Amino acid sequence: MDEWPPGTLLGDCEPGVARRLTTLGTLIHRTGPAVLIRVDDPGDHSYLLLSGVVKVTVPTTAGGTALLAVRVGGELVGELAALDGRPRSATVTSAGPITARVIAAPDLQRLIAADAPARNAIIGSVVSRLRDEISRRADFSGADVPTRVARVLLALAERYGQDGPTGTLIRPALAQPELATLVDASEPTVQRALRGLREAGLLSNGYRSFHIHDIGRLREAAYPPT
Repeated sequence: MDEWPPGTLLGDCEPGVARRLTTLGTLIHRTGPAVLIRVDDPGDHSYLLLSGVVKVTVPTTAGGTALLAVRVGGELVGELAALDGRPRSATVTSAGPITARVIAAPDLQRLIAADAPARNAIIGSVVSRLRDEISRRADFSGADVPTRVARVLLALAERYGQDGPTGTLIRPALAQPELATLVDASEPTVQRALRGLREAGLLSNGYRSFHIHDIGRLREAAYPPT
């Protein structure tokens, strides 16, 4: 893939920086959902996603799971622990097939020390993501499936969506089984939730595509007033 969505590290950085980043590490493919990073594990590597979708989660004090973020092809994940040597602060799970570069921590550290444009791009991406995560901490343990579906679609639309005359197009290619994995629900249950959003006029969806017609109402569905 030589084009990544706006809002991603590879989508926003200079072409030369993107080329240098995509030559680091070892290329891997995963064919189905898998845990790539576990909370509290050693941070000895990071993943540069080239395609696919992953979710970033943390355990909650209530025994549930909080969704911190959804990441797509073009993003670097697991870099914080790889840079500071501390244990992982979150779990990263792929929602379906992914392609990525596995970058050893020393290689990432050397790049950041020697390559100022790459360093600035990575720092800018980290800061932007942290701002997003601070403003949106979605606790799935207390939310029903329609709410969880709305939260994931809202996160994707706000970070990676492309605005147009009829709404916001979510560019990352996301199939319904992958969406079901992201929200920890069965595919039929997710299909019913999507049908409800369609019937309410909030979105339309096709094969691996979602078009948000009213992002304000989707935000209300994701975070209803208490």
